[in-house]
Amino acid sequence: MLPLSGMMIVLLASMASGAQAERKLTGLAAALQDVQGAPVCSLNTDWERLQEVDMICPPKTYKDDNNDYCTTLCVFYNNKPFKGVTYVNSTRNDDHCIPVCPAGTYTRLASTQTSVTCISCPQGYAGVDGKGCYTPCPAGYPVQWNKSIKPLCLQTCPADAPKPTDDPTTCKGTDLNGNDVYRKRISKARIQAVNGTKTVVLPVKIRDEVDMICPPNSDFFSIHYDDSPPEEYSTFCASCPPGWETEQEGTSVFCRISDCPDDTYSRCGPYCYNSALPLGDLSEDDCSAFLDVFDCIPECYDGLKK
Repeated sequence: MLPLSGMMIVLLASMASGAQAERKLTGLAAALQDVQGAPVCSLNTDWERLQEVDMICPPKTYKDDNNDYCTTLCVFYNNKPFKGVTYVNSTRNDDHCIPVCPAGTYTRLASTQTSVTCISCPQGYAGVDGKGCYTPCPAGYPVQWNKSIKPLCLQTCPADAPKPTDDPTTCKGTDLNGNDVYRKRISKARIQAVNGTKTVVLPVKIRDEVDMICPPNSDFFSIHYDDSPPEEYSTFCASCPPGWETEQEGTSVFCRISDCPDDTYSRCGPYCYNSALPLGDLSEDDCSAFLDVFDCIPECYDGLKK
C-alpha cells in the first residue's frame, strides 16, 4: 500500500488536467517529501466525554415547574414583582401580569378580568394602592400603616416593645423575666383627597411564552432517528470538557479535540494538515471532503487516554 503522501499524489493526478493542475501536483509532491512526520492527522474523538445538560430559561424569564417552556417575568412595581392574576373566563386559564402604572400614580385593580386603573393624586397627596390619595405622614410619625381601613401614620415602637402587633396602635416586647410587654403608640389618620384624581385604564398584559435554551458552553442538537415518527425529533443540550468540542455525524453526537498538535499544523474540518502542504487555497468544506477520501489517516494524539 502506498503511504498517505503517495495516495494523495495518485488521487490528485487522477483528478487533474492541464498545465495549472500539473504545477499544483508538482508543488504538492515536493511539499509532501519535505514534511517531517505525518503530513495529515485526524483529531481524536471520544463519546464518553460527552455530557447531556439540562436546558435553562433565557435571562429575564422564569420556568414554572408545571410547564416545559419559560415565560416572561411580570413587570416590577415598588421593587416587588406583581403577582399573576387569572382570567376566570379564559379558556386557557393562564397567569397574567398586572402592568405598572406611570410614575406619580398609584394602582387600583378594577377587575382581574378587565383592566387596571392608575390614579394620579393631586399636589400634596400621595397614593396608597387600592385605597386612594392621602396626605403624607407628618414629622414624628414615620411609620405608614396601610393595612387598616383608613391608612394611619404611627410613631415608631419603643425600645422595650419593638415589635408591632396586629393592632397598629400596639407594640410588643419582652421584659427581663421573659414576660410579654405591650406599649401603646400614638397614631394619626391620614387625610384622603376627595377631588382632583385622574384615571387611566390599562389592559392586563399576558405573559409571553419563551423557548428554553442551552446553558453557556453547551450546544443544542435536534436528531431524528430512523425508528421515530416523521415529525418527532429528539432534542437536547450537550457539552464537552475544556479542550474538546461537540460534533454531530448523522445521529451520533460526540466530543472531538479542538486544537491541532502544534503551530506547524493547520485545521481543516476534523483534520489537521502540515502547514507546508498547499491546501490552504481550498475552502474548509472542500479540504475536509478531500481528506475524507483517505481511510488511513492516523489520529493526531496517539495513545490519548479515554
